[in-house]
Amino acid sequence: MKLIDWTQLFEDYQGQWVALSDADNETVVGSGETAKAALDQAHRNGFSNAAITFVPNEKLVRLCANDVGPFVEDCDHEHWDW
Repeated sequence: MKLIDWTQLFEDYQGQWVALSDADNETVVGSGETAKAALDQAHRNGFSNAAITFVPNEKLVRLCANDVGPFVEDCDHEHWDW
């Protein structure tokens, strides 16, 4: 599995929701103050299968793994504004 460096993502989209291209999970195809806004912008840009994530105001790293594979743990649910 390829590790992805989202350092620039943090610098450019701090405190926002971003939608990422399903082709590489690096290319931002939508952004906004809410998850819905980021996903709507991605859909308008032609990306129907974009993944969304919140870019925190502080740099946080929490990598976990189980028998299925790596995953992120303890999402900050206060930002989930659907």
